[in-house]
Amino acid sequence: KGTGYQKDDINLFGTNANWQIGDNLGTVLEGYFWAKLDQSKENDLLTKADSVYMPGLRAEANVLDGLNLSTEIAIQRGNKVLGANNVAQRRAWAAQIISKYKVPLEDTKKWSPMLITAYTYTSGDKNPATSRKNKAWDPMFENQNSGKIFNTLFDQTDIHHVLIQGSIKPLADLTANLSWDGLWLARQLDDGTGTGSLTLRQPDGGTVSAAIDSDNKLGDEISMGLVYDYTEDVKLGASYNWFVPGATFTKANKDIASQVMVNANVAF
Repeated sequence: KGTGYQKDDINLFGTNANWQIGDNLGTVLEGYFWAKLDQSKENDLLTKADSVYMPGLRAEANVLDGLNLSTEIAIQRGNKVLGANNVAQRRAWAAQIISKYKVPLEDTKKWSPMLITAYTYTSGDKNPATSRKNKAWDPMFENQNSGKIFNTLFDQTDIHHVLIQGSIKPLADLTANLSWDGLWLARQLDDGTGTGSLTLRQPDGGTVSAAIDSDNKLGDEISMGLVYDYTEDVKLGASYNWFVPGATFTKANKDIASQVMVNANVAF
């Protein structure tokens, strides 16, 4: 903010309430409320702070032998600061459905095979810089897709996201997984002529603009990973990812991205 304005705190408050009903399905209900107040988007002209107020509800149950289903929905209200004395009202929402299926067969039990499928929707705004009621979802420091290339490039907003992941344990302490992520824009971003641009985040914190067409398909990511349980408190992992840009991007922006990652997680 320079020398004229020094209030730049971002404050996050929240609470979760979890209720295990105790029925035969192992049903769990969870409600939460989180608030984010971003003072850094205020200015000397006394624009209101950028604020997000987010209530949500999640339900989970074991509906069949080996099959767990969960669903979640949340809304966002508050102020979206667009510029000096330019504030829009937030009107965003998101929903998610996840299924986890453990194959309940004695012959495959030693492999612990699991299939996970998930669908996530986050609302978007076609004209986020000018809308008086802004529908763009604020990711709220989300880390659901950490380690994925698309999570580095795109904010978790204005997205239809489908995940299919399979995993097995070839050894007692080793888990192998293979996954596919498909991403589509929830709202077209072209300027009405069939062209436009999309802002991409970069690993160094900067951004670049990529030319796009009118198609909504952002791309696909294929991931392979291994996780080794070295001890109860230490996990070692490695992954290899490919991101294939979709028809949203023009030909000049369709290079395939790839990455190799290794990590160690230690619990204290």
